[in-house]
Amino acid sequence: MDYPWPNRFGFMALVAVAMRVTGHRTVETGELLSTASSLGAIGLIGAIGFLALDPWAGVIAMLFLAVSPLDLGLARRAWQDDVMSLLSVGMVACFLMAANGDRRARLASLGFMAIACFALTVKESSIIPVGLGVAGLAFIEWRRTGGWRAPVGVLALGATAGLLAAAVIVAANGGWKALHATWLLSKEATAPDDYMREYQSGGIGYYLTGFRILQPVPFMLGYLAAIWALLRARWPLARLDAPRAGAALAALAIYAIAFSAVSFSYPSKNLRFLSPIYGPIALLAGSLVVAGVRAIPVARPARARAIAIAFAAVLLLASAARDIACFRHYFIEYQIQDLATPWFTQVDEGKL
Repeated sequence: MDYPWPNRFGFMALVAVAMRVTGHRTVETGELLSTASSLGAIGLIGAIGFLALDPWAGVIAMLFLAVSPLDLGLARRAWQDDVMSLLSVGMVACFLMAANGDRRARLASLGFMAIACFALTVKESSIIPVGLGVAGLAFIEWRRTGGWRAPVGVLALGATAGLLAAAVIVAANGGWKALHATWLLSKEATAPDDYMREYQSGGIGYYLTGFRILQPVPFMLGYLAAIWALLRARWPLARLDAPRAGAALAALAIYAIAFSAVSFSYPSKNLRFLSPIYGPIALLAGSLVVAGVRAIPVARPARARAIAIAFAAVLLLASAARDIACFRHYFIEYQIQDLATPWFTQVDEGKL
């Protein structure tokens, strides 16, 4: 089977447009598209942090993403994963704006649906954020109105976005018959092979080991913050600046945990499959750092908070330096070509 699959037509359309605009028709155009998507996701994550959580949470989240060995590894490849990261962060931003319920809520909801429609033609994993987002928006409308008309309207709009994406995919395949033939071929092409069995399969330890090797601090703090937010524990997360930061953290936590649960249970595994939650995890981790520092009572000597800020700064800078060195070690020195955990463990064990 030829790659990429026709159901990823949206990504190929972006590459084609980029080639037409730049005049460069090489694989480097796809790589630059990934780099631009990575930069866009970093900027958008910072904006979400500033507006929905806390300015410093946004700054820290941008730092985590900017030095992430995982994202740096993807930003230099002509793959769909960093584009998916940007689209997912865009859906998160629209969702949080719609959840605020102000005059921009309806426009933000329409923005979410537009991004969702396109994301469904970029990579099939977009079904998870799209499904969670549509369900979440419908729930918000049900809570707001107390009736079923508004949430049913949201569900209908989400179904319409899905149908439009499906129509594009059918057209890209050349019709229903060609799509059926492609489906039969894809079942054969995606059957477990030696690479999948050796490098893209395993239990939950596959991802936990990958996080530990590549970027332990943000993922440890991010998942801890997600669990904390889901438990609805106000301390210390209530210390963030934005008035609705708690609701935003809960939404990010639900998304990160749900996406992780599906990915962890899916037979085929790869760290790049998690690119749609790199940004949300970074935001959750940054929020926990800021909240932890601000949890120190003001009544205490000012020196106590200054020490906490200095400790957090040293921790963040040390983590950033370690992440950059990690990227250079695995992806520059050893030229690892995929974000498959066994590649990194083999390097550490001296088998590569």
